[in-house]
Amino acid sequence: RPAPHCCPQVCCVCRRRGASVRCHHRRCSRTFHYPCGRERGCVSQFFGEYRSFCWQHRPTQQVQPLRQQHPQCAICLEAVQGRPCYRTLICPSCTSAHFHRHCIQGQALRAALHHFRCPLCQDMQTFQAEMFRLGIKIPDRSAPTTTLQPPGPCGSGFCRSPRPWRMLLCSSCASCGTHQRCSAIPEDAESWECSGCSGVGTAPSVSAPAQ
Repeated sequence: RPAPHCCPQVCCVCRRRGASVRCHHRRCSRTFHYPCGRERGCVSQFFGEYRSFCWQHRPTQQVQPLRQQHPQCAICLEAVQGRPCYRTLICPSCTSAHFHRHCIQGQALRAALHHFRCPLCQDMQTFQAEMFRLGIKIPDRSAPTTTLQPPGPCGSGFCRSPRPWRMLLCSSCASCGTHQRCSAIPEDAESWECSGCSGVGTAPSVSAPAQ
């Protein structure tokens, strides 16, 4: 819990003290907690000056998407809005690929900077620049999610693995890993996410292969 004298700013969303993110718009004084801002539709950019914007001044897309009778997210294949908005992003190159914000964010974390591109038209340069601008975090790394030679000690907390046992690296940060047996991860698991990347106060997450 933040001390009032250290963080006197009040979050414009939850009305509690400790807000440290401020809208970059010159005439806007809104300040918010990062998690509160995400829920309210604020955008934080993860490049350059790392600017943040409130829901009123956040960057928007000025693209005309191709008309589709029933637009679907190109990743999860669920329905999306036919026009760009905070929760629906559109590829600026082909203008036919629609994405839920959380779907394309997950794809960016998995693919990382050197492989992240539009899954339909395969454009990378224009697509990445637009996703960066809209607040999608694209980590600058290129690492496999599995290895037989662990980069460091097993992060399970009670490693009992004689080498070589298969180790899974975190699919988001790739900076920590765990032996499958140490963390009781199924053998057919395709990816693993550490507790730090899966969410504060949550347990690590495992992704099973699609049926």
